[in-house]
Amino acid sequence: MLFFVVLAIIFIDQLAKYSILIYARGGFFIIPQILSLEIHKNPGIAFGLALPESTTIILITIILSSLVWYRYKKRKVENFILGNIGFGLIIGGAISNLIDRLRFGYIIDFINLRPWSVFNIADVAIVVGVILLAWSTLFRKPPVK
Repeated sequence: MLFFVVLAIIFIDQLAKYSILIYARGGFFIIPQILSLEIHKNPGIAFGLALPESTTIILITIILSSLVWYRYKKRKVENFILGNIGFGLIIGGAISNLIDRLRFGYIIDFINLRPWSVFNIADVAIVVGVILLAWSTLFRKPPVK
């Protein structure tokens, strides 16, 4: 299941980015003044925070992804399905953004939901994955004695 979730997120995010680059170059509003699709080249990290060079960001991404993978292998998640989906979303989102960084030198963000920063589907997957892991960890059943 984990492998499927990872591949699905990579495919969906990369397809969305490709579609935006091809069909929505100028951007357009979905909900006027609230939600638009427009291309933003993000050379930084989350929420547009900048780092000095792309190599540093790539190394940070690889290290954090490796830590998530290690935690996945050693996990003690009560809800196996929820845990697999959570880890899959995080790893898939990180890999998809890493693909952008390696291909272009920046990440393609395209969902502009005001007043937040512009983001993409991989970013949403990472956030939802963290929420699912927190949920499955914080609300697990107490051990039976």
